Amino acid sequence: MSEAEAITTRELERRLCERFPEADAEAWDHVGLSVGDPTAVVRGVACALDVTPAAIREAARLGCGVLLTHHPVCLEMPRVISPESSGAPTPGSSVWEAIASRVALIAMHTNLDRAACAALAVPRALGLQARPGFERGRAAGAPALGALSETDAYPDVASLARACERAFGRVAQVYGDPSWPVRRVAFYSGSMGSDGCADVRAARADVAVCGECGYHRALDLASVRVATVVLGHDVSELPHVACLRDAAVACGVPAGDVHVLDEPRRWRRVEDFARPDDGDVRY
Repeated sequence: MSEAEAITTRELERRLCERFPEADAEAWDHVGLSVGDPTAVVRGVACALDVTPAAIREAARLGCGVLLTHHPVCLEMPRVISPESSGAPTPGSSVWEAIASRVALIAMHTNLDRAACAALAVPRALGLQARPGFERGRAAGAPALGALSETDAYPDVASLARACERAFGRVAQVYGDPSWPVRRVAFYSGSMGSDGCADVRAARADVAVCGECGYHRALDLASVRVATVVLGHDVSELPHVACLRDAAVACGVPAGDVHVLDEPRRWRRVEDFARPDDGDVRY
């Protein structure tokens, strides 16, 4: 990056927060800069879903002074900050690695979740048109979580689940009757808690496609004939990394200096063990 193009870590954070306002994040969240020198010039940006010591080392290897992720390194200060070799939990060992590698950590989390690029990523992967935001309780015009799609592309839950498996490599679980008809699909990336389930019901969706959903919550939805397709937390949010990449470029980092890191699968189905690994799912 030339001196004319150079921006500081603080300026990159400011521009990112203009695109994904901190006010859109949950009160408990930790978005923005967590670790790093705000005055350092940004030489490159690596983008990933999660902060891990391995991701930080790869960012440093690529010459990137910033690791931009969806999930923050931690929501509260880790109890122990020490090397990965010490057995410290991931947040503490990641903070250690970031400081040692001189890689700043910036996260766009629930503020990114409410951005259209993130909300629409999963329906677009399924070839569906959708409108972002069906979360209740938001002020008129304020960004909201989730997306809704009216479709006849998938006549029943089973066909939608199969499409998810084709698009993302696997479907973890399907709750409800696979033969139930599908007309309105609610999309909710990451963990769909009790509020999210209530939002799905209020939206009169036939099925919710999400990253995670507790058993009893999915059971409650099924009791009112709302099916749930659970993709896995990481699978539902890996497409967010493309949003981060595009945002970094839009914020002034040259495209050639922005890298999307390959991230390993965090989990596998038993069926995956029966055939040679076909590699990690890439987005």
